[in-house]
Amino acid sequence: MSPYNRRHGHHHVHEHKKPASVGQEGKERRDVGDMVTATINGQVESWVNSYAGAGATGGAGAPAASSDTPASTPDSSSPTNAAPAASSDSSASSAAPSVDADNGNWARQAYFNMVDGTAQGVTFLNNKGAAGISGTFDETFGNSLSYASSNGQGPAASSQVLNGFIEDDNEVIIMSSKSCSNGDCGFTRPGGVAYHGFDGPEKLFLVEFGMPTSGKTGFNMDMPAFWLLNAQIPLTLEYGQADCSCWTSGCGEFDIHEILDSGNTRGKSTLHMNPAGGSANWFQRPTTGTMKMAVILSGSQATIQVLDSQVSFDSTISGSDVSAFIHSDSVKFSLGA
Repeated sequence: MSPYNRRHGHHHVHEHKKPASVGQEGKERRDVGDMVTATINGQVESWVNSYAGAGATGGAGAPAASSDTPASTPDSSSPTNAAPAASSDSSASSAAPSVDADNGNWARQAYFNMVDGTAQGVTFLNNKGAAGISGTFDETFGNSLSYASSNGQGPAASSQVLNGFIEDDNEVIIMSSKSCSNGDCGFTRPGGVAYHGFDGPEKLFLVEFGMPTSGKTGFNMDMPAFWLLNAQIPLTLEYGQADCSCWTSGCGEFDIHEILDSGNTRGKSTLHMNPAGGSANWFQRPTTGTMKMAVILSGSQATIQVLDSQVSFDSTISGSDVSAFIHSDSVKFSLGA
Protein backbone atom coordinates (compact mmCIF):
# COMPACT_ATOMS: atom_id res chain seq x y z
CA MET A 1 0.00 0.00 0.00
CA SER A 2 1.34 3.37 -0.89
CA PRO A 3 -0.19 6.77 0.13
CA TYR A 4 1.23 9.90 -1.53
CA ASN A 5 1.21 13.59 -0.71
CA ARG A 6 1.42 16.38 -3.24
CA ARG A 7 3.13 19.68 -2.65
CA HIS A 8 0.04 21.77 -3.48
CA GLY A 9 -2.86 19.88 -2.03
CA HIS A 10 -2.58 16.95 0.33
CA HIS A 11 -2.54 13.66 -1.58
CA HIS A 12 -2.31 10.12 -0.37
CA VAL A 13 -1.75 6.86 -2.10
CA HIS A 14 -2.25 3.40 -0.64
CA GLU A 15 -1.34 0.07 -2.04
CA HIS A 16 -3.11 -2.83 -0.40
CA LYS A 17 -2.28 -6.43 -1.09
CA LYS A 18 -5.85 -7.35 -0.24
CA PRO A 19 -9.33 -6.15 -0.81
CA ALA A 20 -10.46 -3.87 1.84
CA SER A 21 -13.25 -4.63 4.08
CA VAL A 22 -15.51 -7.52 4.63
CA GLY A 23 -18.46 -7.49 7.01
CA GLN A 24 -17.56 -7.61 10.69
CA GLU A 25 -18.42 -10.85 12.38
CA GLY A 26 -22.00 -11.03 13.56
CA LYS A 27 -22.94 -7.85 11.69
CA GLU A 28 -24.77 -7.58 8.41
CA ARG A 29 -23.12 -5.84 5.47
CA ARG A 30 -24.91 -2.56 5.17
CA ASP A 31 -24.66 -1.98 1.43
CA VAL A 32 -26.58 -5.05 0.25
CA GLY A 33 -30.11 -3.92 -0.45
CA ASP A 34 -29.31 -0.19 -0.18
CA MET A 35 -31.12 2.11 -2.57
CA VAL A 36 -28.67 3.41 -5.17
CA THR A 37 -29.15 6.57 -7.22
CA ALA A 38 -26.97 7.33 -10.24
CA THR A 39 -26.90 9.45 -13.37
CA ILE A 40 -26.53 7.16 -16.40
CA ASN A 41 -26.33 8.78 -19.83
CA GLY A 42 -27.87 11.92 -18.39
CA GLN A 43 -30.80 10.10 -16.76
CA VAL A 44 -31.20 9.73 -13.00
CA GLU A 45 -31.98 6.13 -12.09
CA SER A 46 -32.53 4.37 -8.76
CA TRP A 47 -32.43 0.69 -7.87
CA VAL A 48 -31.74 -1.67 -4.99
CA ASN A 49 -28.01 -2.42 -4.86
CA SER A 50 -28.10 -6.18 -5.43
CA TYR A 51 -27.53 -8.57 -8.29
CA ALA A 52 -26.98 -12.27 -9.02
CA GLY A 53 -24.77 -14.23 -11.31
CA ALA A 54 -21.07 -14.80 -11.72
CA GLY A 55 -20.24 -13.13 -15.00
CA ALA A 56 -17.28 -14.51 -16.88
CA THR A 57 -16.16 -11.29 -18.52
CA GLY A 58 -15.66 -8.04 -16.69
CA GLY A 59 -16.47 -4.50 -17.53
CA ALA A 60 -16.19 -1.20 -15.74
CA GLY A 61 -18.46 1.76 -16.23
CA ALA A 62 -18.51 5.23 -14.79
CA PRO A 63 -21.79 6.99 -14.25
CA ALA A 64 -21.81 10.08 -12.08
CA ALA A 65 -23.53 10.11 -8.72
CA SER A 66 -24.23 13.38 -6.98
CA SER A 67 -23.40 13.90 -3.34
CA ASP A 68 -23.67 16.73 -0.86
CA THR A 69 -20.69 15.78 1.28
CA PRO A 70 -17.08 14.82 0.59
CA ALA A 71 -16.26 11.14 0.52
CA SER A 72 -13.79 11.44 3.35
CA THR A 73 -13.67 14.22 5.90
CA PRO A 74 -11.06 15.07 7.16
CA ASP A 75 -9.41 11.65 7.54
CA SER A 76 -10.18 8.38 5.80
CA SER A 77 -9.36 4.88 6.89
CA SER A 78 -9.01 1.89 4.63
CA PRO A 79 -10.31 -1.49 5.73
CA THR A 80 -9.08 -4.66 4.10
CA ASN A 81 -10.42 -8.18 3.66
CA ALA A 82 -8.79 -11.20 2.00
CA ALA A 83 -5.23 -10.87 0.81
CA PRO A 84 -2.34 -12.92 -0.36
CA ALA A 85 1.17 -12.61 0.92
CA ALA A 86 3.61 -13.73 3.50
CA SER A 87 6.01 -11.83 5.66
CA SER A 88 8.20 -12.78 8.56
CA ASP A 89 8.10 -9.36 10.19
CA SER A 90 5.73 -9.28 13.13
CA SER A 91 6.19 -5.72 14.34
CA ALA A 92 4.85 -2.70 12.48
CA SER A 93 7.06 0.16 11.46
CA SER A 94 5.91 3.48 12.91
CA ALA A 95 8.17 5.66 10.79
CA ALA A 96 6.35 7.18 7.83
CA PRO A 97 8.31 7.67 4.61
CA SER A 98 9.50 11.24 4.21
CA VAL A 99 9.62 11.79 0.47
CA ASP A 100 9.23 15.29 -0.98
CA ALA A 101 7.89 15.89 -4.45
CA ASP A 102 8.24 18.71 -6.93
CA ASN A 103 5.24 20.95 -7.53
CA GLY A 104 2.41 19.03 -9.14
CA ASN A 105 3.84 15.63 -8.27
CA TRP A 106 2.73 13.23 -5.58
CA ALA A 107 5.05 12.00 -2.81
CA ARG A 108 4.48 8.72 -1.02
CA GLN A 109 3.24 9.10 2.57
CA ALA A 110 2.80 5.45 3.50
CA TYR A 111 3.54 2.05 2.02
CA PHE A 112 2.64 -1.57 2.68
CA ASN A 113 3.84 -4.65 0.81
CA MET A 114 2.59 -7.89 2.31
CA VAL A 115 4.91 -10.02 0.21
CA ASP A 116 8.14 -8.67 1.71
CA GLY A 117 6.68 -7.45 5.01
CA THR A 118 7.40 -3.76 4.42
CA ALA A 119 5.08 -1.47 6.40
CA GLN A 120 5.84 2.23 6.59
CA GLY A 121 3.51 4.89 7.91
CA VAL A 122 0.62 2.47 8.49
CA THR A 123 -1.08 0.82 11.47
CA PHE A 124 -3.29 -2.27 11.22
CA LEU A 125 -6.41 -2.27 13.38
CA ASN A 126 -9.63 -4.23 13.65
CA ASN A 127 -12.88 -4.17 15.61
CA LYS A 128 -11.81 -6.72 18.21
CA GLY A 129 -11.23 -4.50 21.24
CA ALA A 130 -10.63 -6.53 24.40
CA ALA A 131 -9.62 -5.21 27.81
CA GLY A 132 -6.23 -6.53 28.83
CA ILE A 133 -5.05 -6.90 25.22
CA SER A 134 -5.88 -3.67 23.35
CA GLY A 135 -9.00 -1.58 23.09
CA THR A 136 -12.10 -2.19 25.11
CA PHE A 137 -15.48 -3.94 25.11
CA ASP A 138 -18.81 -3.36 26.83
CA GLU A 139 -22.32 -4.72 26.45
CA THR A 140 -23.74 -1.43 25.20
CA PHE A 141 -21.29 -0.45 22.47
CA GLY A 142 -19.51 -3.73 21.79
CA ASN A 143 -15.86 -3.88 20.67
CA SER A 144 -13.76 -0.80 20.08
CA LEU A 145 -10.84 -0.64 17.66
CA SER A 146 -7.86 -2.75 18.66
CA TYR A 147 -4.47 -3.53 17.20
CA ALA A 148 -4.92 -6.36 14.71
CA SER A 149 -3.04 -9.61 15.10
CA SER A 150 -0.71 -10.44 12.21
CA ASN A 151 -3.34 -12.76 10.70
CA GLY A 152 -6.08 -10.13 11.16
CA GLN A 153 -8.35 -12.47 13.10
CA GLY A 154 -7.97 -11.18 16.64
CA PRO A 155 -6.66 -8.37 18.83
CA ALA A 156 -2.97 -7.86 19.59
CA ALA A 157 -1.26 -6.12 22.49
CA SER A 158 0.80 -3.93 20.15
CA SER A 159 1.02 -2.94 16.51
CA GLN A 160 1.63 -5.88 14.15
CA VAL A 161 2.24 -6.15 10.40
CA LEU A 162 -0.49 -7.95 8.48
CA ASN A 163 0.86 -11.26 7.23
CA GLY A 164 -1.15 -13.58 5.02
CA PHE A 165 -4.64 -13.96 3.67
CA ILE A 166 -7.50 -12.30 5.50
CA GLU A 167 -10.02 -15.03 6.19
CA ASP A 168 -13.75 -14.79 5.49
CA ASP A 169 -15.79 -12.69 7.93
CA ASN A 170 -12.79 -10.70 9.13
CA GLU A 171 -11.86 -7.06 8.57
CA VAL A 172 -8.59 -5.19 8.85
CA ILE A 173 -8.51 -1.39 8.97
CA ILE A 174 -5.41 0.41 7.73
CA MET A 175 -4.76 3.73 9.47
CA SER A 176 -1.73 6.02 9.41
CA SER A 177 1.07 5.62 11.95
CA LYS A 178 0.13 8.87 13.72
CA SER A 179 -1.71 8.20 16.94
CA CYS A 180 -4.52 10.48 18.09
CA SER A 181 -3.61 12.78 20.97
CA ASN A 182 -5.01 15.83 22.75
CA GLY A 183 -8.27 15.64 20.84
CA ASP A 184 -6.68 16.06 17.39
CA CYS A 185 -8.93 13.31 15.98
CA GLY A 186 -12.08 14.76 17.50
CA PHE A 187 -14.09 12.41 19.70
CA THR A 188 -12.74 8.86 19.94
CA ARG A 189 -14.09 5.89 21.88
CA PRO A 190 -12.67 5.98 25.45
CA GLY A 191 -10.34 3.03 25.94
CA GLY A 192 -10.13 2.29 22.23
CA VAL A 193 -7.04 2.33 20.02
CA ALA A 194 -7.05 5.56 18.01
CA TYR A 195 -4.93 6.60 15.02
CA HIS A 196 -5.36 9.22 12.33
CA GLY A 197 -6.62 8.21 8.92
CA PHE A 198 -5.17 9.77 5.78
CA ASP A 199 -6.32 13.37 5.68
CA GLY A 200 -6.29 16.21 3.19
CA PRO A 201 -8.60 17.49 0.45
CA GLU A 202 -6.98 15.31 -2.21
CA LYS A 203 -5.86 11.70 -1.94
CA LEU A 204 -4.34 9.07 -4.18
CA PHE A 205 -4.47 5.39 -3.25
CA LEU A 206 -2.51 2.90 -5.35
CA VAL A 207 -3.64 -0.61 -4.59
CA GLU A 208 -2.64 -4.14 -5.63
CA PHE A 209 -4.81 -6.94 -4.30
CA GLY A 210 -6.16 -10.41 -4.97
CA MET A 211 -9.56 -11.91 -4.16
CA PRO A 212 -9.24 -15.69 -4.39
CA THR A 213 -12.41 -17.66 -3.81
CA SER A 214 -12.77 -19.63 -0.59
CA GLY A 215 -15.62 -21.84 -1.79
CA LYS A 216 -17.58 -21.11 1.40
CA THR A 217 -21.21 -20.01 1.49
CA GLY A 218 -23.38 -18.39 4.10
CA PHE A 219 -23.25 -15.19 6.08
CA ASN A 220 -20.29 -13.01 4.97
CA MET A 221 -18.57 -15.99 3.34
CA ASP A 222 -16.45 -15.54 0.18
CA MET A 223 -17.45 -11.87 -0.08
CA PRO A 224 -14.19 -9.86 0.00
CA ALA A 225 -14.21 -6.10 -0.40
CA PHE A 226 -11.94 -3.07 -0.41
CA TRP A 227 -13.34 0.28 0.70
CA LEU A 228 -12.53 3.72 2.11
CA LEU A 229 -14.30 4.76 5.28
CA ASN A 230 -14.43 8.10 7.05
CA ALA A 231 -12.12 7.67 10.05
CA GLN A 232 -14.68 9.26 12.38
CA ILE A 233 -16.79 6.12 12.05
CA PRO A 234 -14.42 3.40 13.38
CA LEU A 235 -12.98 5.84 15.92
CA THR A 236 -16.44 6.06 17.48
CA LEU A 237 -18.48 2.99 16.52
CA GLU A 238 -18.36 1.19 13.17
CA TYR A 239 -20.78 -1.60 14.06
CA GLY A 240 -23.63 -1.23 16.53
CA GLN A 241 -26.03 1.62 17.24
CA ALA A 242 -26.16 3.61 14.02
CA ASP A 243 -26.80 6.91 15.78
CA CYS A 244 -23.43 6.59 17.56
CA SER A 245 -21.49 7.43 14.38
CA CYS A 246 -21.93 9.66 11.34
CA TRP A 247 -22.36 6.76 8.85
CA THR A 248 -26.13 7.19 8.44
CA SER A 249 -25.87 10.99 8.26
CA GLY A 250 -23.65 10.75 5.20
CA CYS A 251 -20.11 11.35 6.44
CA GLY A 252 -18.86 8.86 3.93
CA GLU A 253 -18.09 5.31 2.85
CA PHE A 254 -16.76 4.52 -0.60
CA ASP A 255 -16.85 0.86 -1.65
CA ILE A 256 -14.16 0.51 -4.30
CA HIS A 257 -14.36 -3.19 -5.21
CA GLU A 258 -16.94 -5.18 -3.27
CA ILE A 259 -18.32 -8.67 -3.80
CA LEU A 260 -21.97 -8.62 -2.74
CA ASP A 261 -22.79 -12.33 -2.59
CA SER A 262 -20.81 -15.48 -1.92
CA GLY A 263 -18.58 -16.62 -4.75
CA ASN A 264 -19.54 -13.87 -7.19
CA THR A 265 -16.86 -12.74 -9.63
CA ARG A 266 -18.17 -9.24 -10.18
CA GLY A 267 -16.97 -6.41 -7.96
CA LYS A 268 -19.15 -3.34 -7.45
CA SER A 269 -18.36 0.28 -6.58
CA THR A 270 -20.85 2.21 -4.45
CA LEU A 271 -20.79 5.61 -2.78
CA HIS A 272 -22.60 5.59 0.59
CA MET A 273 -23.27 9.23 1.29
CA ASN A 274 -26.20 11.60 1.31
CA PRO A 275 -27.37 10.89 -1.35
CA ALA A 276 -25.80 7.57 -2.32
CA GLY A 277 -24.45 6.69 -5.76
CA GLY A 278 -23.52 3.70 -7.85
CA SER A 279 -24.19 1.93 -11.12
CA ALA A 280 -24.91 -1.44 -12.68
CA ASN A 281 -21.32 -1.68 -13.96
CA TRP A 282 -18.72 -3.92 -12.41
CA PHE A 283 -15.04 -4.97 -12.20
CA GLN A 284 -13.81 -8.50 -12.75
CA ARG A 285 -12.83 -10.09 -9.44
CA PRO A 286 -9.12 -11.09 -9.39
CA THR A 287 -9.60 -14.69 -8.25
CA THR A 288 -6.14 -15.68 -9.48
CA GLY A 289 -3.16 -13.40 -9.25
CA THR A 290 -3.67 -9.73 -8.41
CA MET A 291 -4.99 -6.55 -10.00
CA LYS A 292 -3.86 -2.94 -9.61
CA MET A 293 -6.06 0.09 -9.13
CA ALA A 294 -5.70 3.82 -8.63
CA VAL A 295 -8.29 5.62 -6.50
CA ILE A 296 -8.16 9.41 -6.67
CA LEU A 297 -10.23 11.78 -4.53
CA SER A 298 -9.80 15.28 -5.91
CA GLY A 299 -12.15 18.21 -5.51
CA SER A 300 -15.70 17.13 -6.29
CA GLN A 301 -14.71 13.95 -8.12
CA ALA A 302 -13.65 10.44 -7.19
CA THR A 303 -11.97 8.30 -9.85
CA ILE A 304 -11.29 4.56 -9.94
CA GLN A 305 -8.89 3.38 -12.62
CA VAL A 306 -7.76 -0.19 -13.31
CA LEU A 307 -4.00 -0.08 -13.95
CA ASP A 308 -1.80 -2.13 -16.21
CA SER A 309 0.03 -4.89 -14.35
CA GLN A 310 3.36 -3.26 -15.27
CA VAL A 311 2.60 0.01 -13.46
CA SER A 312 4.98 0.44 -10.52
CA PHE A 313 4.18 2.15 -7.22
CA ASP A 314 7.22 4.40 -6.97
CA SER A 315 8.17 6.81 -4.18
CA THR A 316 6.86 9.69 -6.32
CA ILE A 317 4.11 9.77 -8.94
CA SER A 318 4.10 12.48 -11.58
CA GLY A 319 1.19 14.87 -11.81
CA SER A 320 0.84 13.98 -15.48
CA ASP A 321 0.40 10.30 -14.64
CA VAL A 322 -2.31 11.10 -12.09
CA SER A 323 -4.00 13.41 -14.61
CA ALA A 324 -3.96 10.54 -17.12
CA PHE A 325 -5.67 8.29 -14.55
CA ILE A 326 -8.41 10.88 -14.03
CA HIS A 327 -9.03 11.63 -17.70
CA SER A 328 -8.92 8.03 -18.89
CA ASP A 329 -11.91 5.77 -19.46
CA SER A 330 -12.31 5.22 -15.74
CA VAL A 331 -15.11 4.98 -13.18
CA LYS A 332 -16.01 8.42 -11.88
CA PHE A 333 -18.27 9.58 -9.06
CA SER A 334 -19.38 13.12 -8.30
CA LEU A 335 -18.80 14.02 -4.65
CA GLY A 336 -20.67 17.31 -4.80
CA ALA A 337 -19.23 20.80 -4.56
